[in-house]
Amino acid sequence: MEKKDRQLENFKIYLKEQEKSKNTVDKYVGDARRFLRFAGLERGEKPQKEHVMKYKEYLLEHYQVSSANSMIAALNCYLKFIGRGECCIQAFRIQRQVFRSEKRELNRREYQRLVEEAQRRGKGRLSGILQTIGATGIRISELNCITVEALGQRMARICSKGKIRIILLPESLVRMLRETVRRENMKKAIHFVEGTCVERIAKSGTCSGNTGGCRGVYQRENGRWRAAIGFQGKVYNLGTFQCFEDAVKARMDAEERMYAPFLDRYFRKKEEGDSGC
Repeated sequence: MEKKDRQLENFKIYLKEQEKSKNTVDKYVGDARRFLRFAGLERGEKPQKEHVMKYKEYLLEHYQVSSANSMIAALNCYLKFIGRGECCIQAFRIQRQVFRSEKRELNRREYQRLVEEAQRRGKGRLSGILQTIGATGIRISELNCITVEALGQRMARICSKGKIRIILLPESLVRMLRETVRRENMKKAIHFVEGTCVERIAKSGTCSGNTGGCRGVYQRENGRWRAAIGFQGKVYNLGTFQCFEDAVKARMDAEERMYAPFLDRYFRKKEEGDSGC
């Protein structure tokens, strides 16, 4: 194992010992790996302040400020872990809005239209997700807590950042989800595996529904190419690129980094379960 890989593995262990959530651990390790790749420090060389400052400029150019700040937070954590705390940088300052814009609010009629449109298109799973979020107020990343057992108890227990929340499930929602269970022949969960659809990410990366023909790669109005990836209930912006091939490579790298280990664990666990029957 190379020195860089050992450092990242030790960093992952450290984050787990700090009781960080799985999503946080994966994100911080992924962000640290992205920085090392950008700075050309893949053999375990020590990062310098110059590397970090150039990376900060790169983040501002290719990502939204909020996304860039989350990557800076992960990088600062990694730098402190490897004893390079003097290289830490400040996050970009954002002037917060005191009030939420009405344009960002979803009213009841708009919510109903979304549900009806999902049903009209035959997307029962999407309709169920929308109704679950609307009825409970949970986050997308918490959908995996809505299990058959939770339906039986009419409540879901959600653990986040060391705290446990109890979410009561309305009777109408329970009936709808039970019908979903029956219709799709699910036994243990509403097919939310850590907020990820296994069947979808296991498909090939081609897609005819966007401007690029590659899933997660889109051409923007300015002619540049944007790459993004959805995983475990979140969408990660992979950057904006001048060249289509670079955007595709960013998407493929992200799939290899996020999807491949997830699918490997999932199918290995499934095989172990099948062999034990």
